[in-house]
Amino acid sequence: MIVFDKSNARQYSLGMKEKTDPPVVSALFGATRRSILFLLCAMPQKPFYSRQLVNAVSTGQGGVYRELKNLEKAGIILRFREGHRVRYMINQRFPALPELRQLLKKLAEHSYTRNI
Repeated sequence: MIVFDKSNARQYSLGMKEKTDPPVVSALFGATRRSILFLLCAMPQKPFYSRQLVNAVSTGQGGVYRELKNLEKAGIILRFREGHRVRYMINQRFPALPELRQLLKKLAEHSYTRNI
């Protein structure tokens, strides 16, 4: 069973980016979006700077920024400024957050067991 916590967030977010994902997994969430959501769900009280997310998901800056913009627009994540810097965190009031977390867990379990 996959548990969302900071000790495994990076491991599973990186593991979920494998090219061996079945088509249904890739169709539901692209690798960058899955990685961002997994990290933010794993540490819901922790706001992340965009640079931290870029480094954590090990992908291009443009792709991460595009996904952050889309997730914020959908209301899934919150964006707030601290001076000149911007931070992101999961929106605890997003109506479908419990279901989203469950889906991400299932995808992580599937991806993890597929890569063993």
